[in-house]
Amino acid sequence: MCGRYNLEIYEDFYDRYEIENRLDLKSSFNIAPSQIQPVVLQHSPNHVELMPWGLIPFWEDKKPKQKYLINMRDDTIISKGWAHKYLQFQRCLIPASGFYEWKKTSDGKIPYQFKVKGKKYITFAGMYSETENSEGKKERRYTIITTTPNSLMAPIHDRMPVILDEEGEKFWINPDNVEIDQLKEYIKPFKANLMERFPISTAVNSPMNNSKDIIKPIPEPHASKDNTNTLDSA
Repeated sequence: MCGRYNLEIYEDFYDRYEIENRLDLKSSFNIAPSQIQPVVLQHSPNHVELMPWGLIPFWEDKKPKQKYLINMRDDTIISKGWAHKYLQFQRCLIPASGFYEWKKTSDGKIPYQFKVKGKKYITFAGMYSETENSEGKKERRYTIITTTPNSLMAPIHDRMPVILDEEGEKFWINPDNVEIDQLKEYIKPFKANLMERFPISTAVNSPMNNSKDIIKPIPEPHASKDNTNTLDSA
């Protein structure tokens, strides 16, 4: 599961993702489901759009109270025919700086931040839905693909977001790539040796807390109190 992440916007953001347009983007240190965040679409040139976090699957489209998916499992999108439309034709890149996950201990849940070593940005593999809102206007919403954990993630949680390297980003966002067998090669755990994790303040538990202070590392809890987090991915 990936239910919370952060994104710090620097001057090189647009160059990093080869984006042609410009939006008034701001850093956010505690991004939660349903919040509106930047998503990168298309290939040559790329452009950035603001979308709410939470894909609306087609069976929810006409319901008055729609449920949305903040994550989609790798096995679901590969094996379920209804998900192939999103995988083949509605892929996107989700920029981030890191993501959070909680580990169960005898003293309660301890939040951790995960990052890619030496990188200002990491990129989640995403997909989006396109529906009409109550005013008849098209609305796009995104979801983050999750996969099995690498060795860094496994002690904390049994799922992790799919993180793309820069070569993978270019393939993923290219609309000409529609073969399922080729796409699924990029849906895999990121290399653990390229990542780092550290515990952070429980202030991150509330999305109302959105300052850089919440991502400051704190001392590692005692290993004797650790248990694997067994929360299910959405």
